Amino acid sequence: MTTTRNANRTQRNNPYLLDGYAASFHRSAAGVAWRWRTELLVLTVLGAALLLLSRTLTLTGAAITLGALVLAVLAVPGSRRFLIRRFWCTLARHRIHRLCYEARLHTRSGRLPPVLWTRPTKVGERAHVLCRAGICAEDFEAHIGELRAACYACYARDARVTRNPTGPTW
Repeated sequence: MTTTRNANRTQRNNPYLLDGYAASFHRSAAGVAWRWRTELLVLTVLGAALLLLSRTLTLTGAAITLGALVLAVLAVPGSRRFLIRRFWCTLARHRIHRLCYEARLHTRSGRLPPVLWTRPTKVGERAHVLCRAGICAEDFEAHIGELRAACYACYARDARVTRNPTGPTW
């Protein structure tokens, strides 16, 4: 008799038995909107542009015009590079957020550190993460391998954690 990999877990063979006691995560609408701010902004701008164009054209004509405009922006190498780099920054932000969840880089009450912003650099991306009380830069340094993997190991040969040098000195 062979066992399948996706067999039902019982209390005896559940490796995540104590997860319910570690922290409970509560998602607020403001937190979800903050994490998806780039996507919401793009959808809002495209929706508003479609609405404004549909007032002078038909809805089909407005959609075709908007699609042609997006293709024209993607056809220009400079704007295409800019959009691709911003896409990778947005994806890195989501993956860092997921890393904090999976690697348990959160406060005891379950609050994840927010990724304030990411920006492209000449050699990759730079992410600014706000460490809440109970999380420090050393926690991220302890998970540098996971951080490198979250930023796609084929692209990220290195990951560095540095403190903000202009932060408050108490």
